[in-house]
Amino acid sequence: MKIGIDAKNLCGPLSGISRYVMSMVVHLADRGVQLVLFAPRPLTAKQLIHPNITLVTSNLHGRMGNLVWSQVVLPNRIKRHKIDVFWGPAHRLPAFPAHIPKVLTIHDFVWKKHPETMSKLGLLGEKLLMPGALKRADRIVCLSQFTLSDLVREHVRAKDIAHTIYPGTTTYQVQPSANNPFAIGPAYMLFVGTHEPRKNLEGLLRAYAALSPEQMHQCHLRIIGAAGWKQDHLKTFARELGLSDYVHWAGFVDDDTLEQAYENARFHVLPSIFEGFGLPIIEAQKYGKPVVTSNCSSMPEVVGEGGLLVDPNSTQSITRGLAKLIDDPHLCAQLGDKAKLNAARFDWQKSAHDFEIMCRDLLAEKGKAVESSAFLQNS
Repeated sequence: MKIGIDAKNLCGPLSGISRYVMSMVVHLADRGVQLVLFAPRPLTAKQLIHPNITLVTSNLHGRMGNLVWSQVVLPNRIKRHKIDVFWGPAHRLPAFPAHIPKVLTIHDFVWKKHPETMSKLGLLGEKLLMPGALKRADRIVCLSQFTLSDLVREHVRAKDIAHTIYPGTTTYQVQPSANNPFAIGPAYMLFVGTHEPRKNLEGLLRAYAALSPEQMHQCHLRIIGAAGWKQDHLKTFARELGLSDYVHWAGFVDDDTLEQAYENARFHVLPSIFEGFGLPIIEAQKYGKPVVTSNCSSMPEVVGEGGLLVDPNSTQSITRGLAKLIDDPHLCAQLGDKAKLNAARFDWQKSAHDFEIMCRDLLAEKGKAVESSAFLQNS
């Protein structure tokens, strides 16, 4: 089976959706599935050097380049390659070629639930392009049962073609480094995510500032993530709250540094207003780190019993959650054990297996026969 993939998310640094796409690509290729990755610009990630991965790239840059690529170049490139299925892993599908079966991944409906947390351009893109993609999709993948429920409420026809396929966690062999700032220094709680309004970083800073000086001294706050939209004020806000000695901003970091940050944290915190899944939750839990996260959207489903749930709209609630794990090492360790067990539910090999089975069932439904991969024959 040969799957064509919209790989534009892999053109930049890996975070959020792009981590999901990369992990699925690598594990599908490892299963023996032939993949053709279409992208507007060259892809240089070393993970994509694989005998089962073919790269088909252009040299288009910027928003206008992306638009030309997705509307004109991509459909023509798809026609030239004999693929069995096309996969849009991030809310978008080309209109043509119409005869090729299409799979669409939906990560969330934040544009409907919390449009105020999105940029005007991002919101416009979702409004204009996601509905058409949903209509063209032959199969729809959701990353959580919560998102699947949202989907079915909005699009009744989706109940017959939609599946929940959880993402997984990746196990890394972390090499300690004397140059890694997360391996030294005071104990800390960790936040990982792009700085955007729905991540509720301002609420987290307020809640952290409400801790006692002793609690802040015991557990600093370290923040990893690229700058997003409408969050340029956060460092100034932290200074105004008197947090300069306790809050540390790492920006975007490479994979090795990120994994050391997870491994050395006391616990993780993700008090988002809305998440379609929340990958940092299970990435922290695989190291046995409990997570303080929100009691809404997909987060209770994902965190399981390996953390504490708080109200993201209540400073007091978030502060209480942070304080419990700072003041009670026994509780932190207990939840850490449960966190590690919970993370084991999420496995990229299973994700890739379930995705491949879904695609093969789709092709059988369309009357198209394809050879089975060696992994599928043995699974």
